[in-house]
Formats: sequence, C-alpha cells, structure tokens
Amino acid sequence: MVFTGQPHNREQLVEVSRWLSLGQGLVTFFQLIVGDINKLAGKGLRETARKHIRTYILQHHMTAFAEAEIVPSFEVGAIIIAQAHGIGALEPNAILLGWSRDPQGRIRNLSMMRSLMTLHKSVLFLRYDPEQGFGQRRIINVWWRGQSSNADLMLLLAHLIRQHRTWREAEIRLLLIIDNEEGAEPSRAHMKQLLANVRVEAEPIIIVRPTPKTSYTSLIADWSRNADLTLLGIKLSAAEDVEAYSHNLHELVQGVGTVLLVRSAEVDEDLLSTG
Repeated sequence: MVFTGQPHNREQLVEVSRWLSLGQGLVTFFQLIVGDINKLAGKGLRETARKHIRTYILQHHMTAFAEAEIVPSFEVGAIIIAQAHGIGALEPNAILLGWSRDPQGRIRNLSMMRSLMTLHKSVLFLRYDPEQGFGQRRIINVWWRGQSSNADLMLLLAHLIRQHRTWREAEIRLLLIIDNEEGAEPSRAHMKQLLANVRVEAEPIIIVRPTPKTSYTSLIADWSRNADLTLLGIKLSAAEDVEAYSHNLHELVQGVGTVLLVRSAEVDEDLLSTG
C-alpha cells in the first residue's frame, strides 16, 4: 500500500513502489480525503480521486490499483484501511509513506507506525531530498547495528531496487559501526554470514568509532553523503519518547540525503539507540 494522495504530487513514492514491486507485486495507490463523511460523501470526491489516480496509472503504463476514501483523520483512516484492504488471505504486507516535513507530522508518523506494527505490517518512510534526488543510482547504503534481523528486510529491499533497470549498476554496501578494532574481524565474518543467508551480494564495510564521543549520527552522515539511497532501521519507541526520538531521527536523515526508513514487522532495530 502506498499513500500517495494524487500520484503526480508524490512521484518519488510512485517510483520507489515500482522498484520494489518489479512489475510483479500488487501495489495500491491510496488517497485519503480527510473530512466529515456526512458532508463529503455526496460530492463525488472519492470517484473523482480514483479516476485521476487510474488515469495516472494508465498514462505511466503501470500495473496498480487506485483507491480513495473519506476518513476522519489521516492516521485513523490509514490504520483502518490497512486492516480492511485485501481479498481473503491476499493482503498488503508493507505500507509506504512519505516522511513528514512537519515536527508534529513526524510524531504522527511514528505513532501510526506503532499501530501498523501491531497489524504485522512492515512500514517504510521515504525521506526524499529534492536537491539530491536519487543521485546517479550507483550506491545503496544499508546501515546495520549487528543485532536483529531487520537487516534481512533492508537487504531484500536494496536487492529488489537493484533489480530495476535504472539501478542495475548500483553497489550495495552493508555498513556496521563498532567501538574498537578488535571486533573488526568477528564482525566482518558475521556480516558475510548474514549476506550468505539472505543471498544478497553486497560489500561489508566496518567503521571503527575514532573516539567514544564520536556520535553514530555524524558517522552515518559522513559515510552516506556519497550514497544515492540510504536505508536505515527505526525502532518502536515508547509513547513518552516519541517526540524526542522523532526529532533525533529527523536530524540524522537531514544530513544523509534521500533515505528509506525501514521498520520490519518482526523486529526492533535502530541506529540511534546506541549513540
């Protein structure tokens, strides 16, 4: 499921959905019309919105479904639709949204993610850098903490993206930050085993923190400035910590470029929880 609104307004989300589906997965573009259903239902807004989305799909030679619904709020509507959308056992397993530019919107993003996680949906937020775009489509960075299997999903997403014709020359880099040189070889062996398990070709890169005071945020920014797309895992923070966490996460992605924030339905991994 991709919450695009009208796709021509968020074509970067459309583009990512095309890479991830490879023309084979089922994709639905959703526009949520926020308002009072009693006041809006008879105005033909849903039908018009669906028509515009279908026209976009046809003009761009895509295979996708078009949906539009009237909802009391974006968050409530997205959660209800995530539960209801599908036919029988065929239901969406991942939700793609834009990362909000507004502080309160980012808090809502993470709050909504928590609810979607309880529905066993993986959640992806695209933070698109309009100046960088998707660069030369030559380097994809996947950042890993070295613990949970959220890396499996991030590596799978990177692999799917590289299968697209516009990314076929790209290099996937799996990056891990460690605190001392002694851990380099065991970590490298662990990374190679991970890549073998998920059957993804990527270059393992180990970064040793120069000092204990060197922040993870600065290292991630330094190593991702030359990447065309960066994948970062995010955590399910406690409700009282959401505001601070959303701020720290946004500060991180501001220095990186175009970022796909990934939360697997099954695990908890986050780069900001350790530094």
